[in-house]
Parts: sequence; structure tokens; C-alpha cells
Amino acid sequence: MPHANPIDAVKLQRHRFLGFSFALADLLIELDTAGRVVFAAGACQHLFGQDDAALKGQLLAEHIAKADRPLVKQLLHQLDTGHRIPPVEIAVERIDGTFAKVVFCGYALPHEPTKYLALSAAQRFQALTQQSEGRDPATGLHTTQSFGERLRELIEGDEESVNELTMTFMELEGLDRLEQSASPSSYQDVISGVAAFLRLRSFEGDSAGWVADGRFGLVTDATVDHSALADELLEAVPEARQLTASLHSQALRPAGVSAQTSARTLIHTLQRFQSEGLTDEVRADPGAQFRSLLKQTLGAIERFQEIIERDHISLAYQPIVELASGQVHRYEVLARLPDGGSPFESVSLGESIGMIATFDLTVCRKALADLQPDGPAAGLTLSVNLSAQSLQEEVFVDALELLLQDHGQLRRRLSFEVTESAEITDFAAVNAAIQRLRALGCQVALDDFGAGNATFRYLQAFEVDSIKMDGAYVRAMVESPRDYAIVKGLAGICQDLNLTMVAEMIETRQQADLLSELGVRFGQGYLFGGPKIGRPVAPKQAPGTSPTVSVLRGRRQGTSETWA
Repeated sequence: MPHANPIDAVKLQRHRFLGFSFALADLLIELDTAGRVVFAAGACQHLFGQDDAALKGQLLAEHIAKADRPLVKQLLHQLDTGHRIPPVEIAVERIDGTFAKVVFCGYALPHEPTKYLALSAAQRFQALTQQSEGRDPATGLHTTQSFGERLRELIEGDEESVNELTMTFMELEGLDRLEQSASPSSYQDVISGVAAFLRLRSFEGDSAGWVADGRFGLVTDATVDHSALADELLEAVPEARQLTASLHSQALRPAGVSAQTSARTLIHTLQRFQSEGLTDEVRADPGAQFRSLLKQTLGAIERFQEIIERDHISLAYQPIVELASGQVHRYEVLARLPDGGSPFESVSLGESIGMIATFDLTVCRKALADLQPDGPAAGLTLSVNLSAQSLQEEVFVDALELLLQDHGQLRRRLSFEVTESAEITDFAAVNAAIQRLRALGCQVALDDFGAGNATFRYLQAFEVDSIKMDGAYVRAMVESPRDYAIVKGLAGICQDLNLTMVAEMIETRQQADLLSELGVRFGQGYLFGGPKIGRPVAPKQAPGTSPTVSVLRGRRQGTSETWA
């Protein structure tokens, strides 16, 4: 029904706009060309700790947390170029010095200098704020792992839209020198500015990652000219002009390649980029080098799949002895590929492309076959090495549990070693998996203890039966008092925690004697014999004892012997 006079119609229009705005936002702010607040209405006291009138005339930037100012600066500049500000989480600083997380968005009418902003308490947008999980807290960029998950999500998403997406690897040379020469605040300003630029240019504002120091990755859509990204970065972040930006861009999903293969290949390429960067060869001919890398990765994936599907995995056994008596107590069994070599590189590939669980399950099946009650290996106990990545997958643990249950009492002669070769991100899930295996009667150990950064955190987080100490300490302990002290301390910890300790890479009698004196019960290494292909004969045993065999993936390159 039309209103009787134009004034009422104008009031209704105003009320509608306010109603729509406050349906989304807690606070409305209007900025002039200098970035000063000329109008504020809403929950100003709650978000900023002062009322609307007090905020007017002040520079909005002064009320933004320092770490987020570069991002807000670029967001406001984006309004000048005709783009709206998508919802972004930032922190604002209250008058009392405390901080509040808010969701910030904005719009500017065409040909109008005024900027209109809407701010809301972050808890109202719980789903949005959960995007911060897996991010670098200082920049808001994805970590390598979460960026890889984001790539997989995009590649396996809508097929029509993914064909328009581009993956860009960017390396900023000189960032390490800048960190050493500039003040911490100046360096952080550059990092924050670069991160803000990448986030804003990335697809949906959520497709940029900090892969390593000076190395970044981002996915852009068809509206972004990826060939101009380096120049645009230096324009948006003038402080970065002392750096050299190198980049390579390619289709996120190459034509003619399945989504699954594309995801695995690109994630492996990302990890290569993390460790190697853009090499001189890549800079000389980026297209050819990356195509070569993708081709190599695709070939490696196909070979790895074929090895598993055709069961081209054999086992080689290496003795583990009781140091006090010198008698063989069990055997460590290392997986071997068709060429007889160590599968270390293939295992690393399998972990990076998400196929290691299949490999681990295959080794478990073969280990159980060696446990059958007939034959020369009857009575042996096998300990299979499992990737931490596999144990974080509930589907794998379910499948392994079913496999063990199908083998009745044999499963009690199977034990497992958890490797540190893959980063553990879900400690609770891994410990739950470990306890499920122990509940079935299987013992669990931590392998290569001391080799990773989170070793003692693992010991604290996981309830296990034994540890296998990294051989690097054993090799050095004779000449290095520091390494000797580490081995001695770890042996004491194992005794206090009632854990069995095995020392690896023993190559001299002096090493073996020192370890025995420290209370280390078991050891292995070339002093006692190398790996031999084929099933071993169960060692003779004293009455009431049970000989064992340890099964794990090999890490040492070399030629295996065969049993005589």
C-alpha cells in the first residue's frame, strides 16, 4: 500500500536499509577519504570500549590490532578500486588495551569517496572463524599441510570452476637477509603486508599458504592476472621492493588428468617446492621444469600403485640381539622393492600423496602370512612399522583391526612401530589407534626415537611398550660426551617408565659394550649382521621364552643378502 507522503516513504527506505544492515552487523561505520570515522552506530561500546560519539573523528586504523593493520589498509584500498570487502576476521583494540575478534566487511558506492563498513562480533560467525584452524597465527595464511588440504578440496570440487583456477608458486629472495638486518617490527610489517596481499588475491580469500621461509603458494581465479602478481605485490607492499619475487604459475588441474591424480601430484610438487624452492633450472625455463617434475611425479605414483597392486614387496630380515649374551633375540624385517632396494623414497612419496595406508596394510598382510604356524619361521613374532599418517586415518585402523581379528591368536605375535617420518597432527587419534592395537594383544613401539622435533612430546602423548633409539646417537656416542650423555639419559628414562629400549646402527664392539653397561638390553646393526632376503629360521630358545621378529620398512640403502 503506497504511503501518503514522500517523507514517510523515505523513512521506510531508511529503516529497511538499517534493518538489513543490523541483521548482519553489530556496528556500522562510515569513513571519509582520510580514513576517519564520520558516523558510527551500533555496538561501539562492546567492540571498542567507547561510545559512538567518542569514536567519531578518529582514524579507524588506530583502533585495529597492529598485526592486522596492513590487511585493513589493503582492504580499504580495494574499495577505491571498485571492489567490495568480503567478510574477513580481524582484531580490534579496545580503549583499555584488550582485543576483540570481529568480522569486517565493507562497500563503497561508485564514484563516491565515502566507505561504508560493517563489523560483527566474531562468535556470530563461528563457521567463518573456524577457517583460522591450520593457519599461521601471525599472517592468517595456510600452513603447508592445511594448504595441501585446501588444494585437494579445490581440485576435487566443481569441475567447471576448477578449470579456471591457477596455482602459483612464489619465492621472495632476500627475505632472510631482511629478517637479519631490519627491526622485528619492520620485518613483521613486510610479512603482514605480503600475507594480506596474497590472501586478497587468492580464490575466495582462503587459498594462500606460507609454505616455507620466503616461499608462498596461492590459487587464483580467472579475474586475476597471475603474470602481473609480482609487480602488483611490490606496488601494494612498497617495503617489499628490496626483495626479488620469482614465481611459476600453472593450471590447478591439468587437462586430461583425473582429480585424484592431480591432487596427489600437486601436493607432492608443493612439498618439493617447500624443500627445494624454485631452482635455477626452474627459473631458466619454469614451464619445462615443472612439466618435467609433474611427469616424474605421475610416473612415481603409477610405479608405487603397481608395486602395491601386484604385491611386488618382499621382506628382508636383520637380527636384533640381546647385548648381554650376544644371542639373537628377534629379527627386524625390512621391506624391499622389486629391484631389491630400500623403499624409503617410495614411502616418502606415499606419505605425501596420501597412499601410505595402503602400503602399510599390504606389509601387515605379508607379515601375518609369515606368522603362519607351519614352516621355518613358526613361533616368530613380527613388529610392523606403521606411518603416523596411517594411524591418523580411522578407516585404516578399522581395516587393520579387521585383518588382525581374522587371524585369531596369530595377531598376538604381531607388534608395531610408529614412525616419525610423517608429522603427527592429531595426537589423540594416534594414541586412540595405539590403544586399540594394544587391546588386541599387540605391542607398540616408537621408532627412530630422538630423530624428530617432537620426540619427547610423543613419549608424553602415547602410551607404548618400547622405543627404538635413533642410530645417529649410537654412532657418535664413543667420540662425543654429549651424545653419550643423551643415550645414558634415555636409557634411564626407559628404565623409570618400564619401557624396553633397542639401539640401532651398532657397528663396533665398543658401541655394544657401552650400551650394555648403560642398561640397554637390545641392539642391532651391521656388527651383528645385515638384512637377508627370505624367511629366517626361528632361533633356538630357552624354556619358557618366546623368540621374536621385528618387521619394518627399511631406511638404509644397500644390497640385501640371502639366507644360506
